[in-house]
Amino acid sequence: RTRRQRRIMSQLLSPDSPCRETQRETMLPEAEESAAAEPASSSAEEPPYSLRNELRFFFSQGVPLCLSAILEWGAPPLITMFFAGSTPDSAHLQSALGYGRVYFNVSMLMVMLGLSAYLWNVLPGCIGASRRDRIPQYFRRAVVLAALSCLPSCALQFVSAPVLRCVGVEPSIAAAVGTYTRVMAGGALLLLLDIQIEAVFVSCGYARSASLNSLLTGLGLDVLCSRASLCRWRWGLLGA
Repeated sequence: RTRRQRRIMSQLLSPDSPCRETQRETMLPEAEESAAAEPASSSAEEPPYSLRNELRFFFSQGVPLCLSAILEWGAPPLITMFFAGSTPDSAHLQSALGYGRVYFNVSMLMVMLGLSAYLWNVLPGCIGASRRDRIPQYFRRAVVLAALSCLPSCALQFVSAPVLRCVGVEPSIAAAVGTYTRVMAGGALLLLLDIQIEAVFVSCGYARSASLNSLLTGLGLDVLCSRASLCRWRWGLLGA
C-alpha cells in the first residue's frame, strides 16, 4: 500500500502527469504570465536574508522613524513647556498646560492612534500582494471610519472643565484646560488626517520623507509658532 501511494504521488508530481496537463490547459494566460514572472520579481525586489541586509534595513528605516517620532511627538511639547516657563503667569500656565495635554492625550490622541491601526495593518497586505491600486480606497475608508469613531472623543473635549473639577482640580485651572481642549478638538481631525498620510508614506518605504516632514512641521513650524504666540504675542494657553 505504501508503494502504491508513492507511485500515485510521483505521478501527480511529475511534469508529464495527466493532472499537470489538465492544470496547464485550464490555466488562464494571465495566470501563466504572473506565475512565470513571480519568482523573478520576488527575487529581484527582496534581498536575501543576512545580518548585513538586516542592519542596513534597520538603519535606513528604523532610525528615521525613531527621529520622526521624537521630532513630532516628543520635542515640541517639551520645548513648549520651556517657553511657557518664561511667561509672567508661568505657574498657572504650566499647570493648565500639563492637565490639558494629559486629558487630550488620554481621551483623544490615544483613540486616534488606536483607530489608525486599521490602515497600518491593511497597507502591508496591499504592498505585499502588489495591489497598490487599493491604497486610495483603504485610505478613504480609514479616514471616514476613524473620523466617525472619534466623534465621542471630540465631545469629551467640550466637557473637560467639569470633569477636572469633579476630580479635585482647581476651578481656574480647570477652566483654562476647558479652553485648551476645545481649541484642540478642532485640530484633532487635521491631526487624524496627518496620521493616516504618515501611515501611507511609511508603509510605502518613504521613512526619510516622514522624518523630513516631522522636522519641518514638528521641530520647525510648531516650535516657531509656540515661541511667537507665547513669548511675543502673550496669548497664554491659546498659544500653547
